[in-house]
Amino acid sequence: MRFGTGVLQVVAMAVLLGGALLLAEGASAQPDYRNLTVAANETLTLADGEFEVEGNIEVFGELALDNCTLGMKMASTSGEGEIRIQPGGSLTVSDCSMNAIGNLSFYQLVLDQMVEQDPANSSSYEQYYSSLANASAQFRVVLDEGELALSNVTVSQGRFWMVGGNASMFDVSSSGLSPIYDIGLFIEDTTFLGDGIELANYAVGVRAIGTSPTLLDTSYVNCTVDRTQEWWLTVTVHDGDGALLEGVHVVQRDAEGNTIDIGDPQGDGSSVLWAREYEVVAGVRQDTLSTIFAEKYFGLYSLSGSWTGSLTDNQELDLVVNTDTSQIRFSDLQLSVNGASITPGQSVAKWSTLTINATIENPTDYTLNFGVLLVVNNISGYASGWVALEPRSSETVTLAWKVSLEGFLVVSVLADNRTMSLPDLRTNSHIQVASTAPVAEEEQPWLALLLLLALAGGAAWALLGEDEEDADAADDEPVDDAPEKSADDEPVDDAPEQSVDDESADDEPGDESGDESGDESAED
Repeated sequence: MRFGTGVLQVVAMAVLLGGALLLAEGASAQPDYRNLTVAANETLTLADGEFEVEGNIEVFGELALDNCTLGMKMASTSGEGEIRIQPGGSLTVSDCSMNAIGNLSFYQLVLDQMVEQDPANSSSYEQYYSSLANASAQFRVVLDEGELALSNVTVSQGRFWMVGGNASMFDVSSSGLSPIYDIGLFIEDTTFLGDGIELANYAVGVRAIGTSPTLLDTSYVNCTVDRTQEWWLTVTVHDGDGALLEGVHVVQRDAEGNTIDIGDPQGDGSSVLWAREYEVVAGVRQDTLSTIFAEKYFGLYSLSGSWTGSLTDNQELDLVVNTDTSQIRFSDLQLSVNGASITPGQSVAKWSTLTINATIENPTDYTLNFGVLLVVNNISGYASGWVALEPRSSETVTLAWKVSLEGFLVVSVLADNRTMSLPDLRTNSHIQVASTAPVAEEEQPWLALLLLLALAGGAAWALLGEDEEDADAADDEPVDDAPEKSADDEPVDDAPEQSVDDESADDEPGDESGDESGDESAED
C-alpha cells in the first residue's frame, strides 16, 4: 500500500515538473512549422538545413525540399504524421533525408523521477518506458491526384500511399516501422516510374492496384512479401434472361473460404473489387487464381454464382446465374418394402413399411432448404422430410410410411410450399395394396383353434349318435328270445353239496372210469 502511495506521489510530482520543463523546452526549441500548409499557387522551398514540422503537411501548391533533413515530429508521444499532396499540388524532394520523431521527453522525465524515488523497481520502470519508445512515430506521404518526385532520398520510418497522379523515385531508400503491417509503396491508379529503390522492413514492399508500375533495379530487405500486382474487377450479375440482379453481395474468397475483398456497390448495380494477378515472395513470382462469388439471401434459400480465373488487367465481368427454379426436378424415384425393391403397381401387404428414395437435381445457382411431403391419393400428412441442396448438385431424400390403406394407391413426393414454393417439383408412382392385413394373420391361430374345437365337437356328437343308435337297437329285440327258468330247477343252495361230492370222488383213483360212465349215462 505504501509502495502504491509513493508511486502516485512520484507520478504527480513528475507530471508537474515535466509540464514545467516542457514549457521551458518549448520556449527554447520551437519547431520550424506546426501543421504546415502550402496553399494553391504558392511555392515553398526548404533547403540546406534541418527542419522540423510538428503535425502534418498539406500541399495544394508546390513544396520543394533540397539538400536538407526533414523531421516529422509528433505533437505528443507517438503516432503517424502525414504529408498530403492534394489534387493539383506537387512535392519535389532531392538529396534529403526524411524521418519521424516521437516526442518522448515527458515519459523520459517521468522515468528519471520514478527511478530516483524508487530505485528498487527501476527495471520495471525502464521496461515500461522501453515499450513506449518501441512504439515510436512514423509518417506517410499521400499522393492524391498530384505530383511526387524523389531523387537521392533516404526515408526512415515512413511509407508512401499513392492513389492517383504521377510519381517517380530514383535512388530512394525507404524503411518502415513494422514488417508485419506496413506497406512500403501503395500504388493505386497512379503512373509510377522507379529505379534504384530499396525497401526494408515492410509487410509488403510494393502493392500495385489498377496499374502496373515500372520498377527498375528494386531490392527488398526483410519484407514478408516483396510485391503484389492486383487489378480492378467490375462485376455485374444477370439472370439467364439478361435481367440485372440488384442487391447482390460480391466477395472474393480464398480456397479456405476466407474473405479477401468485398465488392463496393456502384450506382449502376455493379460492384467493384480488386483481384490479384501475382505476388513475389523472396524473389519468386507466384501467379494467383481468383474466385469471385455473387450472393443474395432470401431466408431459407440463397443465390450464389461464382467465377474463377486469372487477371492481367482491369476487367469487367458479367456473371450470369441460373435462377430458373422450374428446372429443379426429381430424377429418380425408388420404392421398397421392408428393404426389398418393388416396381410401380406391384402388390404389397397392408401395414408393411414402404420406403421412398427420391433424388432431386438442382441445376440452378440457388442453395435450397425446403420440406418435402408424401402424398397418397392427393392427401398429404403421411410422411415428411427435409432436403438441403447446394447449387448445381443433387440430393436424395428418404421417406418412410407404414401402409395403412388398401387398394390402388397413387404415391407422390412433392415440395412443401409452406417452406418454399416449387410448384413444378413433383413425382408420382403407384402401388397395389392387398386386402389381407398382417392383423388378420395374427388372428389365424385363434381361428384354427376355433376350427379344431368345432371338429372336436362334431366328432363327439357323432360318437354320441352311434351310442344312441346301439341303445335303440337293444331295446327293439323281442322278449321271447330270452331263456326261461322252470319251477323244477334245483335251488341254488344244492350246488355246494354237488361240489363236495365231486371233490371226494376225485380223491379215489380207481373211480375215474366209473365216473365217466356215470356221466355218460346221465347224459343219455
